[in-house]
Amino acid sequence: MNRLIWMLLLCLPLFAASCKNRCESQKTGEIALLDSSAGLIPYEDGNQITLKNEDGESMVLSMDVNQSMTDQHCVKYRCELTTGPYEPVVCDYYTSESISQLLYIGDSIVIDVLVYMALYEEEKELFYDALRLSMSKIGSLAFGETVLAPRFDDPPFDESQTNFSDELVLEEFYSFPGNQVYQNVWRTAEGPNMLFARPDLGLFAIKLDGEFWLME
Repeated sequence: MNRLIWMLLLCLPLFAASCKNRCESQKTGEIALLDSSAGLIPYEDGNQITLKNEDGESMVLSMDVNQSMTDQHCVKYRCELTTGPYEPVVCDYYTSESISQLLYIGDSIVIDVLVYMALYEEEKELFYDALRLSMSKIGSLAFGETVLAPRFDDPPFDESQTNFSDELVLEEFYSFPGNQVYQNVWRTAEGPNMLFARPDLGLFAIKLDGEFWLME
């Protein structure tokens, strides 16, 4: 009996180590944005853009740009029965790329352009690139999200699965004051405050309190 007890005591550290390895999150891969998606933020940190209204007045927007590879997506859950409600989810995960562009109008209005990746279904390696545009001043002034590019063919992509609260609209042609017409424009919902972006320009126009401002 004593010999059995000693054998069990000797094995406990091995069992503990095995459980620890089995119940820790592990990175299993990483995935980068498509060039076409990343191109929606064609700027470096510290750049500025200048917008003009119909009267020729200028508005200079300073910006912060941050690119990271740290977003995590669980593709397989581990140790479900041992994870408490307030503990981090333990899983095999991918890290993915995201690029954030913050633009500032004065001291009170912030525009956020975010290109990121998301999972289409839980516990499956089905990714898509997405775009989010938002403008806020204490509360939200304009907001919208959209899928840029699914990264899989099977199953067929169903955009209703994304559950975006406010979707961006893709306009084949959008006419601005002064008969300036742009093609393939992503925009937020029509209203007194709007944001506009194109794949080759990124954010190139805004509508603020009913007045349009376009990149010169």
